[in-house]
Amino acid sequence: IVFIFCSNLIFGQNNSVQFYQTDLEGAIKMAERQDKNIFVDTYAPWCQPCKVLNKEFRNPDLARYFNTNFVNVKVNMDSDFGKEFNVKFGIVFLPTILILDKYGNLKVKIDHLISAYELLDIAKQINQGDSFYSSNPYTTTTTKKQAIQTEVQTSKPSTTLLRDDSAYTYIKSPDTGATIRVPKEKPVETKNEVIEEKNQISETDESGEKILYVLGEGDQLPPVILKEEAYFRMKLMDGSHKLAAKSYLATQNDWSTEENMQFIFDFLYDTNSPEFKFLLDNRFTFEKKFGKDNIQESIEILVYTKLNQGYPRPSLEEARQLYSYLNPTHADQLAKLYFIDRLFYENNNLMLFRQQAEEYLKEYNKDDDNILYKIAFSYTDKELKINKTLNKAIKNMERAVSIQDQSFEYCSLLASLYYKQKSKKNALATAEKAISLAKRYKHDYGSIMVLMEMIENL
Repeated sequence: IVFIFCSNLIFGQNNSVQFYQTDLEGAIKMAERQDKNIFVDTYAPWCQPCKVLNKEFRNPDLARYFNTNFVNVKVNMDSDFGKEFNVKFGIVFLPTILILDKYGNLKVKIDHLISAYELLDIAKQINQGDSFYSSNPYTTTTTKKQAIQTEVQTSKPSTTLLRDDSAYTYIKSPDTGATIRVPKEKPVETKNEVIEEKNQISETDESGEKILYVLGEGDQLPPVILKEEAYFRMKLMDGSHKLAAKSYLATQNDWSTEENMQFIFDFLYDTNSPEFKFLLDNRFTFEKKFGKDNIQESIEILVYTKLNQGYPRPSLEEARQLYSYLNPTHADQLAKLYFIDRLFYENNNLMLFRQQAEEYLKEYNKDDDNILYKIAFSYTDKELKINKTLNKAIKNMERAVSIQDQSFEYCSLLASLYYKQKSKKNALATAEKAISLAKRYKHDYGSIMVLMEMIENL
């Protein structure tokens, strides 16, 4: 057991959240043995927001609590297991974090960046017995406890009691699915208040009717309740508001009313949604109501979220479509540039990257120094042993440095290429320039000093 523990613990140190490298079944076995919930961080090597979230995991308060109270697992969504994980939990954006119980039931799913203290607050509430929502148990050998739990979740009363709405507003309990009637003089602001109200199911009002009303699975919730639920769930910041918003809009035959346009604007979250298409089809009307700049900003946020956080990542054609919402004139060029960067940073098909990058230089901008640099940087040591390849890389970097001569990275790479070519004079001059730039712009230049010694020994 000690060996398994040590070999699986690969991410994080004592001052950060410690993650295990294991599959879901392994995490469930560990969680059952330790009687803990499971925390899952989904990520990909190319995901920049994931790197931002990693900084939150180094918060000492968060690390201390999660390392003590959770089995923490990181899932690389580009791995085979990541693809299987996506099938079960429907990951759309990265990073997405999940909290599961020890049997693999979903309790919380958050698909946006969150601060350490927000996450810590949610985790503490979950461990105290609160639950935002749950899913069916993960498919493993069913235990007696799982069977009982499933029976409890699926056995719901079918009684429907509704009354005059004039003095009340209705929300749906995140735990049980029950509809809670709350006096309008006491609006529900937090999840804890809802849970407190839910626990008072034995109390009655003046007429003797219960405050808590449970709708059967076959009953249709009124639109006003669905709308209230969507806004309530938005406050929870757990992603569940998206499904609630869709449920409300499904009851609306006319989305163009002022009330529904406001609702659609409030709940826009994905470019691959009927709501986003409706906004595009009626963009002038939305701009008139909310302002042209506000609509443009909302579209930009959705597009860049999809480009940089969407999972799976957009294809070249999908990127072209996304950029057309922002800049129809240059959508092709922007999409090509995005796709080239994606291939470069994913580092799993360098041949295709170089092909696309060279096509871009010919078609759009032969003087794009960043592309020239990336092509030269992409060659492996083995490839650079071929004189033709090495000369091509040097030519690209000489061109890049002539365009942007204040880049430490450019000069450093060019000096390294000159060294491989055994061109001592050029290598020394370029390395000295790199060191000068490093000092000016306060870069770490330890590696270039090592290269300088190697050049002097040529």
